[in-house]
Amino acid sequence: MSTIKKRETELDILRFIATLAVILTHVCGGPIKTLSILNIDWQILNCFRSAITWDVPVFVMISGGIFLTPKKEIPLKVLYGKYIKRLVIAFTFWSVMFQVYYVAYAMYTNSFSLNWKGVLSEILIGPYPFWYLFMLVGVYATVPFLKKIIADKKLTEYFLVLFFAFQILTCYGQALPRIGNTIASILNNMGFTFAMGFVGYFVLGYYLKTHEISKKVEYALYAIGIILVPLCCYVTTKQSIMNMEYTEDFSKYLMPNIIIESASLYTFFVKRVSQIKFSEKIVKTFTKLTEYGFGVYLVHALVNELVGLTGWSAVTISPFISVPLLTIVVYGLSLLITVLIRKIPVIGKNIT
Repeated sequence: MSTIKKRETELDILRFIATLAVILTHVCGGPIKTLSILNIDWQILNCFRSAITWDVPVFVMISGGIFLTPKKEIPLKVLYGKYIKRLVIAFTFWSVMFQVYYVAYAMYTNSFSLNWKGVLSEILIGPYPFWYLFMLVGVYATVPFLKKIIADKKLTEYFLVLFFAFQILTCYGQALPRIGNTIASILNNMGFTFAMGFVGYFVLGYYLKTHEISKKVEYALYAIGIILVPLCCYVTTKQSIMNMEYTEDFSKYLMPNIIIESASLYTFFVKRVSQIKFSEKIVKTFTKLTEYGFGVYLVHALVNELVGLTGWSAVTISPFISVPLLTIVVYGLSLLITVLIRKIPVIGKNIT
């Protein structure tokens, strides 16, 4: 029991689910932007994506729940020499690999005009999923300051109130008719970003994991989180029809409704799933999957594109079948590649 508790298998399971959700998001990403909004397949893809907008926020909350633990001392030397260094190495290697693939594909299809400045620029920016690595570096850099904040419960709660309140003002307030522009001007003049962004998720993950909340609040959080999922799908559909193109404003990661959805799922795992006595086999399985998780994230987009070259996409057949199936295939191939790379001496584990 002590081994299971120490491992926090519930977080390993949640990481695995979130990884599948990220892959599913990217599997749907291309077709949902090209299909007609009136197409039934578009609506199915929209429902899939609207149901998993918690994927990245959950990852950040898991990290916050671990990194901000008072017992976990992280000196600046370790923070930069271990955690941030790992992100930089992985980013550099895989960003180059992605560009090698893009250049080779373009040359093969005779659609490439060699521009080394452009290639270098793309390497520095990285492929589309790598924004997450930039964000993590920024969040990690604030850890020494966040440690001081979470040492005081009231100060932590004050930080979270600021986080949620300013996300409401930024995301909803500026969209209000008549007064939206005024609110936008006020917020711009304030220049307040301290408690905003993914740092808020980082602190929220720690708070929900380590502090008790009443049963009423907990169940209310679950209920609201469940209600917001179909609402997200509905509003996204309405906005997309109005704009005659896919519009995901309501499902962006820092929207207050997504914050609630993400907090709801995360809370369920840290408060309820954590009470389950997992078998030794399950503990070992998800421990291993967690070990390979970062590598899977790094390579899945490339694998998804390579699979796409076969002509198989989220709408090859009904999305109800093709999306889950394609997600599993991309995950499986990404996992296999990661396992093989980690067997390479010295560099294998450093780049995955």
